[in-house]
Amino acid sequence: MTTEITPQGLEKAFRALGRVPSGNVAVKVHFGEPGGSFYLDPQLIGGLVQSLEGTLVETNTVSGGSPRANTALHLQIAADHGFADIAPVEILDAGGEMALPVEGGKHLTKNLVGAGLADYDFCVVLSHFKGQSTGGYSGVIRNTSIGLASVPGKCRIHTAGADDTTWRGGDTAAFLESTAEAAKSVSDYFENGENIVYLHVLNHLSVDCDCRSHPREPDMHDIGILASTDPVALEQASVDLVFAAPDGETLSRRIEEDGGLRSLEYGEEIGLGSRSYQLISLDETGADTQTHPYLRELAASIAGELVSPEMSEYEKAKAAFDYIITHVSMGEPIGPELWRIHGGGDTPIPFVEQRALSPLRFGVGMCEDYAAALTLLLREMGLSAEYVPGLTFSAEGHLVDHAWTMVQLDGVWYHLDSQLEDNISRRGSVRYKYFLRGDATLSGSHRWGQNLVDARLLTGEQNREIEENFLFPAAPRDYPTPERLTIAETPAPNLEALQKEAEAEIAAWEAENGPLPEMNLNTVPPVFGLEGYGPAEEG
Repeated sequence: MTTEITPQGLEKAFRALGRVPSGNVAVKVHFGEPGGSFYLDPQLIGGLVQSLEGTLVETNTVSGGSPRANTALHLQIAADHGFADIAPVEILDAGGEMALPVEGGKHLTKNLVGAGLADYDFCVVLSHFKGQSTGGYSGVIRNTSIGLASVPGKCRIHTAGADDTTWRGGDTAAFLESTAEAAKSVSDYFENGENIVYLHVLNHLSVDCDCRSHPREPDMHDIGILASTDPVALEQASVDLVFAAPDGETLSRRIEEDGGLRSLEYGEEIGLGSRSYQLISLDETGADTQTHPYLRELAASIAGELVSPEMSEYEKAKAAFDYIITHVSMGEPIGPELWRIHGGGDTPIPFVEQRALSPLRFGVGMCEDYAAALTLLLREMGLSAEYVPGLTFSAEGHLVDHAWTMVQLDGVWYHLDSQLEDNISRRGSVRYKYFLRGDATLSGSHRWGQNLVDARLLTGEQNREIEENFLFPAAPRDYPTPERLTIAETPAPNLEALQKEAEAEIAAWEAENGPLPEMNLNTVPPVFGLEGYGPAEEG
């Protein structure tokens, strides 16, 4: 869970699940009713959808009074509300329906879904959690069941299998049980839940659903974004957060009075998921929430010289990349403790900040330092950036420890390897071979995240560490390569002189303040070294 309801927060929640989609990706959303405004903001979800190269999918509504009952009008609504601007859009039942078997249900034997679902290999169910007049609330279970069903399929779910021609007259408890059965059939279809994930955005928490043209105004605060591979656990956690909210009385009362928990109880009974969960916060806390003042000062000083307000995200990224290549040289990092005499602190600073110090201050570092400095510099410029540990091939053809950076530009992630680019830029020009590359290109020379796990080069423990901490967003494509940049030959730095400069600065501080206490600094990189490791012991 994150309380950060932003494009970055949504991507962070998705990445935390550790699932890497492949093939055609369907992103199930609700396009909203004309007149309403509480549906998911396309600007909120656009970055994630584009990073997955996903298609936004929906099905026509069963209500004949809504323009969403007509495919052409439904597509127009998607365009009017901004969804067609961020990704391709498809109405899944425009070309008919297909039947999914329902295993272990007491109401349904088949779930009728839009025929277009057959074209997708992975599904992201992205739902606005809110109230609902039938069943109290609406979330991922309803979005997966009613949301993917054809019009006859919707009628079948509403009437608990009794009728494919009307949605009226069904028992509420039986309807909620049928939504769980239908949702399980979809989960089973996507490789027994392996190729489907679920996200809730808990904002604009009205007691009315997004299918209303004039839903009631929310009377409670926004909560955050939750993600899970278990739809029952996700809905239970979301309901519990509403119940616990000091201003959640109105929505809580609707959920309780309309028997909304029945879909969760029954969903657990039939194996759709579990009501037990652990709520893990993805929000940074403590010392990690702010960059150390000295590192912030170093990065801000450089960024201030490189960027101007009118620059695009691409121009900022290129300026940072060019700076690292033209101002940093390979060498052991210098002055790792300098931050302690410039702003201090009783605990070690985070690894990325620690390793960024030497290149930002002295222009010297190893591949980890190059990557850390570029990451910090990009963040200082206002861009989303990640430090990526992994492996690359040495000149002798062996895989060796390495690190590089990822950056998000206009909602799309790319790789940047400033240290390898620096290696091949010593003849007077920058080729940009490793600048803004996609996964397919970089995987020819690098191993990281899921493709490193799949390579079976590491131990089971190392693979678990990657899966828990070092899975990264997809980089779907290369950015067009810029023209070569002619640069002056960079003279080799005087490492001895730089080292003496750092030592003298610390000595002067200690002469006035006393010796620095012993501290274990965060200098050991989160890399997955091959030396001493055999093939993965597990998995």
